[in-house]
Amino acid sequence: LDRRLDGVDVALLGPQVGDTYRKINKDILSSGDISATAQEYFNEWYADSDEIYAFLYYTTESSPRDDNYYFYNQVGRWTQSGNKPSSVLLDNYPRLASGRGFIWSRTIPVIFKDFKNIMIGTGPDTFVLNYPHYDYIDLFRCDYMGKIITKPHSLYLQIGTQTGFLSLLAVLALYVLYLINCIKLYWKSSFTTLTSKVSVAILASISGYLFSGITNDSTVTYSFVFWGMLGVGIAVNRLEKRRIQEEKEAEEKAERIKQQKQERAAKKQNANA
Repeated sequence: LDRRLDGVDVALLGPQVGDTYRKINKDILSSGDISATAQEYFNEWYADSDEIYAFLYYTTESSPRDDNYYFYNQVGRWTQSGNKPSSVLLDNYPRLASGRGFIWSRTIPVIFKDFKNIMIGTGPDTFVLNYPHYDYIDLFRCDYMGKIITKPHSLYLQIGTQTGFLSLLAVLALYVLYLINCIKLYWKSSFTTLTSKVSVAILASISGYLFSGITNDSTVTYSFVFWGMLGVGIAVNRLEKRRIQEEKEAEEKAERIKQQKQERAAKKQNANA
């Protein structure tokens, strides 16, 4: 409870909030051992509902007022709530994509936190260690209270956070180059061969995976399928490119032979004349 409520008519806060404020002010803030009394009080509260979490603004023995907020977290410890973390783009849309907007808005600043993060990231599988879990108030508001956010729920933010922004650009560049290569091949292909049909199927699969990656993470359970198919797709494209080149050379050779036959026939006709 914020000390700014001191002197406020708690009846204006509603019956439930008002009763809670009176009880905390009487039983906790006025007790000899604030921390012990508060812990006992909130333990009783937890017994009634696991969904109730509380913030307490309290005095300490060292100073009349401690200018920090403290939170009694889900593991039964008093924790300083900390400052509000940096957030961008989707800060006003926390419910976007089933609550992913909240996570994304606080993940993007981690990528650009410093030069090291931009270059090499925080390290593989270290997202959980770098996400601002101290944002208790907004975690509570967005229904993430009591949960440990272990992943950004986005393939691209996962790559950008853990292996760096340059790594993310490299992955995107690889796909763009692969896509351009496919388009060039398809423009010339007749789609009558096995390699051309397999190439289209692989491109569709890879594109679907990358599209779903907007709202899903990469995991070892299936990411190897994507990288394996991408490798096969590149190999199939090379085979299709070679086939198209051989087909083109065969057509040019047939055209030359035809032209040579026409020239010989013309010469023979002129000789007879």
